[in-house]
Amino acid sequence: MKVAGIIAEYNPLHSGHIYQMEETRKQTGADYIVVAMSGSYTQRGIPAFFDKYLRTEMALRAGADLVLELPVSVSTGSGEYFAKGGVTLLNSLGVVTDLSFGSECGDIEKLSEIATFLTNETDDFKHEVQDQLAQGKTYPLAISTVASRFLPDAENILSSPNNTLGIEYLKALSSINSKITPITIKRKGSQYNDSEINSDYPSATALRKICTDSNYELLLKYLPKEAVQVIIESGFHKVSGHIISDDFSESLGGKLIYASSLADYADLSPELANRITKIINKEALTFTELVDAIKTKQITQARIQRALLHVILEINNETMEYIKKADSAPYVRVLGMKRNSSPLLKEIRKHTTAPVIARPAKDMSLLSGKALELMQQDLKAYELYRLIWHNKYPQSIYTLREDYKGMLIL
Repeated sequence: MKVAGIIAEYNPLHSGHIYQMEETRKQTGADYIVVAMSGSYTQRGIPAFFDKYLRTEMALRAGADLVLELPVSVSTGSGEYFAKGGVTLLNSLGVVTDLSFGSECGDIEKLSEIATFLTNETDDFKHEVQDQLAQGKTYPLAISTVASRFLPDAENILSSPNNTLGIEYLKALSSINSKITPITIKRKGSQYNDSEINSDYPSATALRKICTDSNYELLLKYLPKEAVQVIIESGFHKVSGHIISDDFSESLGGKLIYASSLADYADLSPELANRITKIINKEALTFTELVDAIKTKQITQARIQRALLHVILEINNETMEYIKKADSAPYVRVLGMKRNSSPLLKEIRKHTTAPVIARPAKDMSLLSGKALELMQQDLKAYELYRLIWHNKYPQSIYTLREDYKGMLIL
C-alpha cells in the first residue's frame, strides 16, 4: 500500500491545493492521501475562516482520503513546531510512505542540502546569526543571510515561505529517523503573499482578503467547485460574516490581567511579556489593537498573534517543548474519511504507535497523561470557537458540528 501524507491548513482550500493532491498521487502512485490538517486555529495566530469540519469536507471532496487533526499546540506553532508535529503525526501512522509539500523551489535536492546544513549548525554559524540578530534583523532573515555565506542558493531559497517550511519538514523527518520519502511539488500560480487575484491559482492570502471583506459572491467565484459545493450545501454563504481575532478580545483581556506569569506561555519571551504588561496596564485594547501596539521591526506580526492566541488557549512552553522532543504522536485524531477508505484506517489501527481517536466521547478513555492533557486542550479550543460563533451568529442557518459526534464519513 502506497500512502502519501500532506500537512496543511486549507484556510481556505484553493486550486493550488487540489493541484498538489493530484500531482502527489501522480508522482508517488499513492493509493491513498492522508492530510494532517490544522483545526480551527492557524499558524499565523488567527482563527480559521472556515471551521475544521467544513474544511475537512472540502478536502475529502477535493481528493483527500483521510483527514486528521493536528493538535492545536502544533497548528498554532512556529514553522519548526508546526513541521515537527505534522511529520511526527504522519510518521506515527506506520503506513505513510511519502510526504508531499509545496515549494517555490521545486527541487528536493537543494532543499535537502540546506536542511542538512541547518541541522548541523557550526559554532561559527551560530555566532554570525547572533550578530545579525544584534543588528536588529528578525530570526528568519538572520538565518537566511548567514546561510548564504556557506551555500550560494540559500538566501534566495530561504526568502520564500513554502521553501522554508519544506526545509523544516525535512529537518523533522531527519530528527526522528523517519523512513518516509519526501517529495516537493513546485508551487503553481500566485506567490504565497500575493494579495491580489492574478492567476487561475490564487494564493490563500488573496482569498483570505476577500473573506475579510465578506464578499462571498466574489469568493465563490475563485474557490474550486469542491469548496463551493460544501459552502452552499452547508448554508455558510448566508451567514454574511466569520470569526475574526477581535472576537477573542474579551477572553484575551481576562487572561492577560489574571495570568500569574505571561512568560510561561509559548512564544512569549520575558521581554515581550513585559511589553504587553505595560501596554495593558494603560488601556483596554482589542486583539488587533494590541498586536499593532506591540509590533516592532524585530518581532513579526505572526509571532505576536501566535503568542496572544497561546495565552487565550493556555498553550505553554512546557507543551511546546514536548512537541519539539516527541518522536511519536500522542494520538491520531480522525476528522473525516471517505467511506471507501476504510481499508486505510484499518491498516493505521494495525500499525500506528498512537491511540486512534475517531469518536472523542468514547475514545478519550484510551488516553492518559500528556496525551489526555493535549486532547482536552484541543476540545476546549474548538468549544471556544463554537461558543464565539454561536454568540456572534445566534440565528445563523449554519451551525458548527459538535466534536462528540465523531468523524465525518463521505
